[in-house]
Amino acid sequence: MKDSLENRVPGNISTKIAFGSFDTGPAEHWAICREHRVLNLPFLEFYRDGELVKTLIGLYEDDALIGQLRELLSQPSATGGL
Repeated sequence: MKDSLENRVPGNISTKIAFGSFDTGPAEHWAICREHRVLNLPFLEFYRDGELVKTLIGLYEDDALIGQLRELLSQPSATGGL
């Protein structure tokens, strides 16, 4: 999902954000899944300045995901950065 989502985000947004992914399959990763309350996939967490600001669970249309990213980028940062 990371690669496909990253490729669908417009350049003016993708230059301001970073993408990461995590394999939920291996048993040794389940503790991290529990910590983040990953109960269903797809599961997206949005961080700003190292703080979790939003979680989305389930499938979303591209326009809805891009809208979420635009909204998060439009909010002022606690540290003054993007």
